[in-house]
Amino acid sequence: MAEHFFAIGFRGIAAAWVARRVALMEKGGVWAADRDIVTGMGLPSSRDLLYPDRPAAQGERSDAEILDDIRHLAPHLVRPVRLVTLGALRKKFFGLWLTRDVEKYGKTVNLTEHQAGRPLCEIARRAALRVQMERVHFVDAPRLTVALARDFTAREGTLAREGSISASYTLTDDQQDRGETFRPRVQTVLKRTYREDFAYSLPCPDNVSVLVLPLDQDTLLLEREVGDLSVEEAFGQLEHTFEMHFDLELKQEHVIWANVIDDPADFSCIQHLRQDDSVLARLGDIFAQHGVGDAHEKAGLADGRIEENYGVFANQIAANYSHIDAAYIRALVARHGPLTPDVLGPTHRESDLGEDFGGGLRAREAKWMLEQEFARTAEDIAWRRGRFALHGADVDRLQRWMDRGAPLG
Repeated sequence: MAEHFFAIGFRGIAAAWVARRVALMEKGGVWAADRDIVTGMGLPSSRDLLYPDRPAAQGERSDAEILDDIRHLAPHLVRPVRLVTLGALRKKFFGLWLTRDVEKYGKTVNLTEHQAGRPLCEIARRAALRVQMERVHFVDAPRLTVALARDFTAREGTLAREGSISASYTLTDDQQDRGETFRPRVQTVLKRTYREDFAYSLPCPDNVSVLVLPLDQDTLLLEREVGDLSVEEAFGQLEHTFEMHFDLELKQEHVIWANVIDDPADFSCIQHLRQDDSVLARLGDIFAQHGVGDAHEKAGLADGRIEENYGVFANQIAANYSHIDAAYIRALVARHGPLTPDVLGPTHRESDLGEDFGGGLRAREAKWMLEQEFARTAEDIAWRRGRFALHGADVDRLQRWMDRGAPLG
């Protein structure tokens, strides 16, 4: 065990990222997580997006650099998508619809000719004739937090979740987010209404944008800032804007989840990784006192990493378990990457996966989370699946299974 300890307080991806870099300095460290290591309930958010084509803010790391780091560590936890940004629809004379200009990133496309226009209604396509389309990447931040936490403990770091900690430095939640970048948001998760793999930034009447983001083959995230509206009004404008652009009347059966994010702690938050170097700079004097050297930033995860193309890797794993539903195996790979064979263990038939708790969660994966991913409660397990948590799971049944000793048979 290392001689010197550095407590990385609180929870979430920023703490996990810094904790890992401390451990890479071969000083172990103590990560004092005063709640679960996965921030909030692990819901996806617009703040889990990286924009590699955009320049970095002054004093921050660029998203392109962060994306390279995450791809190096865990390519299965990054999902590329093309973001189409529409200007505000404004009705003009003679019934014409025009749009307001938007910031220009990526390339310009014609929605009446490009496949990105297919999901949109004809009015939106013609009004926003030429729009901006850029590459963005959605990071499954809860899963990345778990992967970094496992790496931290594998490098002799200590995850201390109860009791007092005596440490040289504590990264507290107020240092992670001083409220300067946080704005309350409303979210709705829908059953996916289109198959094309595009995300959209749509303008609301109050000039606040709605993000429409495909999370997977079955779910769609809608999100906007509350702004100057009430929460109810923000939800109303979010739904109205989506309906207007997609010519679809939202009904209760479309909605999977609705959520209000009004606590900075409930963001995962990729924004903190942009400030990673400044956090380490604040630790610099303390490190120097103890003779701690630089971190090996490019070191892979202790669990191993995917060396080949991710798609090829996922197909190989699915082929190796041809006796199991391929969609289930690919979902496991999207959560666990190179550890998928370890999660599956001696699985020779469908029944070896154990009890089915719904939403794609089986007992074998749940047991892995209890034994290897620091989960302690049924809700820990259910929400630790990141974006897949939105598929639902029977938490009460899961808890009863845990109370029986988490059997696989």
